[in-house]
Amino acid sequence: MATRKLPYFCVEPTDGELVDLALDYIVEAQTGSVSGLVPEGQRYQLRLITFPDRQAFLDANPECCEVFTRQAVAEHISPAQRDRSNYSGSVRIRATYKVRTNSNQEFYPHNTYTNTRVVHVDKCRQIINL
Repeated sequence: MATRKLPYFCVEPTDGELVDLALDYIVEAQTGSVSGLVPEGQRYQLRLITFPDRQAFLDANPECCEVFTRQAVAEHISPAQRDRSNYSGSVRIRATYKVRTNSNQEFYPHNTYTNTRVVHVDKCRQIINL
């Protein structure tokens, strides 16, 4: 069984590299559907038009991405966890998708769906879960 060799050390990615890595991850992980509940308790299911690549995503969402540090109280990562995960940075990505099919137009009357995700990256340019 082959083992994966990790580099002796990794250099932290630049802000631009963090955004590129996060965007590639988001575009690859698109599911094309989402469901939710409205306050009245009704469930809706949306089929979304996904983006074929990073450039199409950026064309539709030019102000999508923000590199940030985890200093806010609600977004704090302990120093021990930073060290353990080899943490480098986080990118907040806000994306708006066009809705292809809406299972419950009465309770979800919008033609677009917007969500925000945070992608964390380590110093070796790998996506990590925190």
